[in-house]
Amino acid sequence: MRSQCMKLMVLVLFALPTLAFAQLEVGSDLTYASGNNGLTGFSGTAGWQYGKRVTLVGEGDFLWDTSRVGVFDLSPNTGVVSVKSNSQNYLFGARVKIIGWKPLKSLEKRKFLPFGEILFGYSRLSQTVTESSSGSTISAADRAYSWALGGGVDYTLTNHWLARMKVDLLRTHFVDAGQSRLRLNVGLAYIF
Repeated sequence: MRSQCMKLMVLVLFALPTLAFAQLEVGSDLTYASGNNGLTGFSGTAGWQYGKRVTLVGEGDFLWDTSRVGVFDLSPNTGVVSVKSNSQNYLFGARVKIIGWKPLKSLEKRKFLPFGEILFGYSRLSQTVTESSSGSTISAADRAYSWALGGGVDYTLTNHWLARMKVDLLRTHFVDAGQSRLRLNVGLAYIF
């Protein structure tokens, strides 16, 4: 079922623009997500402008972190305890222009373009906890439904390049419990 949904989203994002006039967009961001000691990484986005105000968007985040649990460093019975986290978020949804702007076809240089977005999809989190003195390792992973609600601003650099900054509330549901994370993205997008 998941593979059929993914195939449908790929069709919507990439095949339909060839059948009708549309603007395509691709981008890449540096990403930070709070929670799990803070995760950093990058994300890739692809979008299709559907009408003057709505862009259908798909994005994937790839985040990681390795942290030491410093309280145990001074204990004579344990060594260094480290936590390695790895997270991926695959989200699809819509980005909506907040004010009435011109279509992306006629971008003007040096304009701020605010937007709001809502995205749905699934996330995966895997963690490994390692204690150095005994060499013991414990690992766990989970996949869950997730959604993101937020917004940001695009700044037009040229007729095709945008600088983008956005802030989202990312809500995941790992281990049958909800988690809320703040997600910050800063990057570039190219409009075809």
